[in-house]
Amino acid sequence: MRNKEDVLKHVTNVLQSSSMVTRCLCVLSVLLYFIGFVPPAFSQLVMTPGFLIPPQVKLWTLLTAPFFETSIIMLAADLVILTAVGYVLEPLWNLRSYLMFIGIVNGVGLSIAALICFAIYFIARAESFL
Repeated sequence: MRNKEDVLKHVTNVLQSSSMVTRCLCVLSVLLYFIGFVPPAFSQLVMTPGFLIPPQVKLWTLLTAPFFETSIIMLAADLVILTAVGYVLEPLWNLRSYLMFIGIVNGVGLSIAALICFAIYFIARAESFL
């Protein structure tokens, strides 16, 4: 029982010492997780490579996909990583550099994933990759 209380106290201290931006990103991740349970919302939040090219362009998915999780375990991992990265990097860099880092890492990751899906589609001609 004491161990559980220590963990809860440590988590509370880390969240209180984290910045407002880190807390907002964590809240956004939790919010998107719960919105994902609504069936029509799921397809509007995930990045689907076929919807990054005309005629059905959904560019907002590039902003929502990095913070959208379908598993509670992955959500917990996201929250831990966001908090840890924010706790370490934000004091070292300024807010603008920290947000730019998050944007670049997420943008590059999503771009590589989309390019791989497009390449597999062009090789296999399987529409399931779009």
